Amino acid sequence: MASSIGNTAIKRIRADVREMMTDPSDQYYAAPLESNMFDWHFTIRGPRDTEFEGGIFHGRILLPSEYPFKPPNIILLTPNGRFEVKKKICLSISAYHPEHWQPAWGVRLILEALISFMPTKGEGAIGALDFTAEERKKLAKESVVWSCPQCGSIKDLIPEETKRDKPVESKYASQIAQLHIHNMEGATPSTPSEETSSEEEATPTEKPMATSSDADESPQSEAAPVPASVAAAAPVQPVAPAVTIPAPAPARAPSSDVVDNVLQGIATALIVAFLALLYKKLLQLNGSIE
Repeated sequence: MASSIGNTAIKRIRADVREMMTDPSDQYYAAPLESNMFDWHFTIRGPRDTEFEGGIFHGRILLPSEYPFKPPNIILLTPNGRFEVKKKICLSISAYHPEHWQPAWGVRLILEALISFMPTKGEGAIGALDFTAEERKKLAKESVVWSCPQCGSIKDLIPEETKRDKPVESKYASQIAQLHIHNMEGATPSTPSEETSSEEEATPTEKPMATSSDADESPQSEAAPVPASVAAAAPVQPVAPAVTIPAPAPARAPSSDVVDNVLQGIATALIVAFLALLYKKLLQLNGSIE
């Protein structure tokens, strides 16, 4: 079973890579590390007509070994004022909410959803920030010179932006809108994740099994760490079993059979007494005749 899931993940990741290469976007770019197919680095542009416009932001998508059946962890690396850096963020598209995830979704939808979430309020979610608009504009300007230790200058990673009068509507618009509804519900995360203080702590450490045909492209022995629960389960109070007190049996009237038996006994006794008296009289009569 584990081998089958691992092979499915690898095939799906390859499909995501082909999609990103054959249909690139000027709003985002992403690719897995050569050493680990489950560790993706992405670069996105700040959404237009927001305080993030003009900014370029870099981060990581950590795909689980059960991908695409389970959602990824998402980490921002560039300071942006909306999400904390080097920390797994809580969104309805991330591993904090597997109940909203659909296996048909992939890296492209994750990136487009992430861009759409940037102008929204943090609402106290894990990894969220609510910087002022001025602070975010300042960070957006500074972000274009940010460089990733593994990828290099991030402004050179993303395709040049095409000038348009209005943005092109995403083919995932309906799914992303539904994710926003889930995000506004403010549900408690069902898969809490630990904060990562360094890139090494956020690096996957588990490797799914691959077939021999996939050996040359199998991921390194790294996978996203299993998030540790931060909430202690409330103790369960024992429930005393219900005690059933039997109701007293209702008083029963004397049975008619008993009455009949008593009457029959009296009648029999009278008959016997009568016969005895009759026998005595006969004896007396016989003695007088003699």
